[in-house]
Amino acid sequence: MDQFSTQRAFIDRLAELLRRQTPPYAGAKLRVAFARRDRLQFATACVLFCEHQTPSRQPQDYGFLVMMEEWVGGQEDALNRLSELVTGRGCVEGNKVEDKFSRSELDREMYLGLTGRSGWRFLSHMDKAPGSSELYLPQDPVLSPGLKPYLGAFGAINRWIFDVQSPTQIGNQAPFHESIVTLLPETRVRLTSALWLPGSLQLDLDLQTGSGEMELQLVYEGSDKESDIVILQHGSMEIPIPEDARKLNMFVVDGHRSCLATLDLAPYGSYGKARKVLGATQQYAKDLENGENDTVEYKPFMSPHEPKENEFVETVVAFANASGGRIYLGVSDRDGTPQGKGELRKHFGKDGDPLSAQAARLKSLVRERIKPVPVVTIRPSEIHGEPLLVAEVEVGNDKPYSTHDNKAYIRKGATNRLADPRTEIPQLKPNSLFPTIFG
Repeated sequence: MDQFSTQRAFIDRLAELLRRQTPPYAGAKLRVAFARRDRLQFATACVLFCEHQTPSRQPQDYGFLVMMEEWVGGQEDALNRLSELVTGRGCVEGNKVEDKFSRSELDREMYLGLTGRSGWRFLSHMDKAPGSSELYLPQDPVLSPGLKPYLGAFGAINRWIFDVQSPTQIGNQAPFHESIVTLLPETRVRLTSALWLPGSLQLDLDLQTGSGEMELQLVYEGSDKESDIVILQHGSMEIPIPEDARKLNMFVVDGHRSCLATLDLAPYGSYGKARKVLGATQQYAKDLENGENDTVEYKPFMSPHEPKENEFVETVVAFANASGGRIYLGVSDRDGTPQGKGELRKHFGKDGDPLSAQAARLKSLVRERIKPVPVVTIRPSEIHGEPLLVAEVEVGNDKPYSTHDNKAYIRKGATNRLADPRTEIPQLKPNSLFPTIFG
């Protein structure tokens, strides 16, 4: 960690890092939180350098807590504004920050909450006058008409100023109390997704440099093989991983020996968008193992106009009229075993992608044979290496739903049945309880 005892040393080091950026940052967001006493008193601030300009948000005035943001365009202009802030000559949205910040320190970390990238972080600490009182924030809920509510000032500042969801919402001091946090996210490389599967690592990378200019260095814990070095490429990569590895440590290194990003994974862990995919896959595997129920149905792949399509439509209607659910296409409707690619090609194997053709057919069934049209998302997936589709049906807001020939189905256990038009259909309609309560 580098430390700077003067504002000039801090600004010079920051300027040196900014000169390395290719292309330069578009500017910076200045965000400040003030506590309102007899005047607006500085609590904390963040200066985030950005690749692209984004509009500033409106000030958030909660009475005892005021938060504001200002966009400063241009890398050099943003540096000048920061220089004014740390020397007590700055302002944000017309509000002066008269305190001085002489002591600064620099480290390099992953800023997953704020930028999703590695980068540089400077902390500039306020010069406290002798005998000055400490700033404490009330722990009351943070509330104001028309503004987002928070359980406390600590959580509000963490979320609005630093884009971090705080694990705890309490604290009588602001995050990075009486400090200015300056963040320079790394722009050359971004790790968007990582998924450790048995024997392999699947990576998605956003590289702003040419392929081959950076290395991914891997260190394996608990394995006979200690490490690997892989040349990075833009997009998706699949990297073999020793089966006996117990932890995976990753480092992105450039030609100047700089570490641009780091990530650690436990066995079969995930990061980024892969985490959501992994969670869904685990849910799908669990559904296929536990059998059909009131929210899960199995269906084989289906050719257009065959009778099984009617059953699919009926199940969508029943789920929309009940609590929603998932229909698995491409599995045995007896035990949920995946049918495989061969069976898929029997139904849609003439040309193109057969899974996409099956998905398009299902979407047309929902649009053309159900009224009103419910919200159904068709997702491709894979279980045990075999393709399938998952039709996720949301709970309907426009009940009752019915087939094109006016048949309304409801779900009972693992079966669909016609709703009774005298007793059950009225209960599906909005406000169906009002005649009972007020009648």
